[in-house]
Amino acid sequence: MGRGRRDLLDAFTPGLVAGTLVACSTPGAVTTPEPSAKASIGTASIGTASIGTASSAYAARCPVTEPTRRADYPAALRRSGTDSWYGHGALWLDLGNFAHQAPEPEPAGGLAIKHAWWTGDDDGAPTDTAGPPRVTATRLDGPGHAAGSSGGYATATNLSWWPTTLTFSAAGCWRISGRLGGDRLEAVVAIPPP
Repeated sequence: MGRGRRDLLDAFTPGLVAGTLVACSTPGAVTTPEPSAKASIGTASIGTASIGTASSAYAARCPVTEPTRRADYPAALRRSGTDSWYGHGALWLDLGNFAHQAPEPEPAGGLAIKHAWWTGDDDGAPTDTAGPPRVTATRLDGPGHAAGSSGGYATATNLSWWPTTLTFSAAGCWRISGRLGGDRLEAVVAIPPP
């Protein structure tokens, strides 16, 4: 595998994250799945692994979304080897880079985070037939804007996904929204200062 492809895979390798969640499975319907872990200010524990949040100040002010229980993943995501997916139905977001990757300052301003979205069919198999999800973000703790872009559909041995970059105007607490057809998914993430 070439260095460029390896870098791409490394950039989108899923990890762990914790917090609270908000999701909409159909337009207008809000569901709150059973949380798989409790968050505390500064750290969160999932199983035997413990991870630090972006900073305790942001954790105190921002109720970040936690991953869906692995048992509730579509079969294709259970085989991915990561526990940081959050979603339902045809639309899933990897929260790992929001917990483990420092935002990259952009030359034109803003803070960029690379992450992955997974899209599936009615049977839970990965598919790119509907195209990438439309990804936006809204700041919850002050003014700000964000711009999102998705790359081409990527495939590795055990996973297919949409590489996506969100560039946030500032650090803070943000709600990420993804839409694909009639499916909508929202997650709250804390973006720390660089």
